[in-house]
Amino acid sequence: MSAPRGSRSNTLIAVPLALSFFAIGVALYGGNRGAQVQGPREIAAVSDDALWLVVDDEVLVLDAAGAVKSRFSTDSFGFANSFSTITRMPEGRVLLSVRGIADWPVVEAATGKVLKRIGPGSEEGKRAIDRTYHLAVGPSGDIAMATSGDHSVLLLDAEGRQKARSPDGLFRFANSVWHSDEGWWVADTNNHKLRLLDAATLAPKAEIALERGLDPAIWTGQARPHPAGSEERFATLARMQDGMIVGRVVDVDRSGKERVHYRLGDGAEPGALMWWRGHLLVVDSRRFSLDAYRPDGSAAGKFGDAEVQAALEGRLAQKRAWKFANQGGIGFALVALVVALWMYRRSRSAAAREAGTVRAEAIAGSPAGERFERLQFSGNAREYFRIWIVNLLFTLLTLGIYSAWAKVRKKRYFYGNTTLQGDSFDYFGSPRAILRGRILALAVFVIYAFTGQLWPASNFLFWALAALFLPWLVVRALRFNANNSAWRGLRFDFGATTKQAAWFYLRMLAGVVFSLGAALPWFMARQRAFVMSNHAFGTSRLECEIPARAYFGIYIRGGLLLFALSIPFGVMLGIMAGKAPALGKFAWIGIFLPLALLYAAYAIAYAYIQARTANLAWNGTHGPGLKFSCTLSADKLAKLYLGNLLAAACSAGLLIPWAVVRTLRYRCENLAVIFEGETAHQANPALGRVGATGEELGNLFNVDFGI
Repeated sequence: MSAPRGSRSNTLIAVPLALSFFAIGVALYGGNRGAQVQGPREIAAVSDDALWLVVDDEVLVLDAAGAVKSRFSTDSFGFANSFSTITRMPEGRVLLSVRGIADWPVVEAATGKVLKRIGPGSEEGKRAIDRTYHLAVGPSGDIAMATSGDHSVLLLDAEGRQKARSPDGLFRFANSVWHSDEGWWVADTNNHKLRLLDAATLAPKAEIALERGLDPAIWTGQARPHPAGSEERFATLARMQDGMIVGRVVDVDRSGKERVHYRLGDGAEPGALMWWRGHLLVVDSRRFSLDAYRPDGSAAGKFGDAEVQAALEGRLAQKRAWKFANQGGIGFALVALVVALWMYRRSRSAAAREAGTVRAEAIAGSPAGERFERLQFSGNAREYFRIWIVNLLFTLLTLGIYSAWAKVRKKRYFYGNTTLQGDSFDYFGSPRAILRGRILALAVFVIYAFTGQLWPASNFLFWALAALFLPWLVVRALRFNANNSAWRGLRFDFGATTKQAAWFYLRMLAGVVFSLGAALPWFMARQRAFVMSNHAFGTSRLECEIPARAYFGIYIRGGLLLFALSIPFGVMLGIMAGKAPALGKFAWIGIFLPLALLYAAYAIAYAYIQARTANLAWNGTHGPGLKFSCTLSADKLAKLYLGNLLAAACSAGLLIPWAVVRTLRYRCENLAVIFEGETAHQANPALGRVGATGEELGNLFNVDFGI
């Protein structure tokens, strides 16, 4: 016995969808592993004839010529990550640090043996440890912490006890620091200065304003004293572009003027710098290389023996392999997702054609006296634009008072242009009643806002009262809207009482809370059925039956659709993050494009849920002598929403009336009433006047009443 066609189709769609999720997992794993491969991070002299080069979680011990003498892992010092700083100390010792860890091992340079551990003892020093990128040690063993984002320098003694702090407001991102006979020199990145601080008190003694030319790389990163120490060759700086990734390396004189430009090449990412035996060594974080440069700025080639080069090339190969896994996984996931969506659309189109054929046959073969009548909307964007712009202008001029009349004008236009069997709907809402409701709602909001500021604990009391009054709010809002709507002179009604609503919401909300939110689709289905089942046309009450299981399926598929469509958001975010430094003043594009993709994904998933739940609700609603047929297409509604968003964004909101009209027209065209015979509907003599307070409170606090 063969499987049903729908079952076979769903199985086929599941294959590329499963492959897409698998590829996403590969991409995430590859991206995570690739991010851990940083390559060469730091290089420093630990003695007069030895260097330490940190490559991820490994330390290469080099001799004066760059040959590898030994290796050891950062794990041997108790660190899972590579070092942030390697600082030479007196008596053949080395101070190591990792950003974010307030536990610095002091090791013997010759053997790598840990002698002791120190760290900042003050609370201020411990708080700043997450933003401390650079340390320096003076001849007496004092330690200077440049706290970067804390915009200060802290001075500690050899045991980590705080001795001094730089004055507040002096720095805007305190970066590299080094000790000289004059005191502590610190790079003030955002002020474009080198500052000299007193060796004992950190009081400012002098400053050098750095030259700011036309080159976009003006932000000071790493800074080192020039071995010449002259007026013309004072310091060597890495000057970075926005984002502090791509940059250049220059020598500056005592006046801050750039004297020598080192030929790093385009797109270089200078990391650690140091002078070693007449050459400048530069770690290029992009190329995973350690390059040497002569004092005149010319390149002297790679530094290090074949073992060093093999270690760096091996890390670069790992980085590229994981990048390929990341990007290949993303690309494969996108292709598989497109295939799955194409197959799904074909399946839905075939199902829609079948359903259309069945529906047409059902209508053609419907019993005698049964009539299929669609709603018609005859409004147009030009007419509604005039109403919309006048409403907006008068609302602004009257500080919101006219908004009540604006609401009535808008509803009367939409109702009057919506017809069923040639007769339009009517709206009888009173602007004054709406204004009174809005004033009361605004007063409640003002009380809530002010008491929340003066007495924050009152927010809990307010929301407790809001939960208590929620049933009354729902009933009043729905009854006001129903009682003021009519067709052929017969008004609608909402018959539920506050007591019935309270018992309903108490049970439903308890189920959602106890299920930790898992029962939310069940609540949404029951709420919609409750609202629609309590509406009536005159005295003819409607009945609505919505299977909660179908709602669960809709929300699960909608969530999966949102997740799948969010993949381009993640891809674009990753691409833009890498391109941000090159974008410069157009870096906002890197934020806008990913968010636009995410918003589009949300609009498509929202359209799917809206179309499916609306069809389910209306097709399950019936009353005396009538029932409903709703045929909204998720694809068409998604295209409608995306077009509306694009039009509204590109027109600065002026095409909102056009978007509203086309959406309402599509909804009306896909909603029909099936009349069964001739049923007499009578007016409800018990209808009374209902205030608009409930509806306006719901609008103000964004409460969805579920219809």
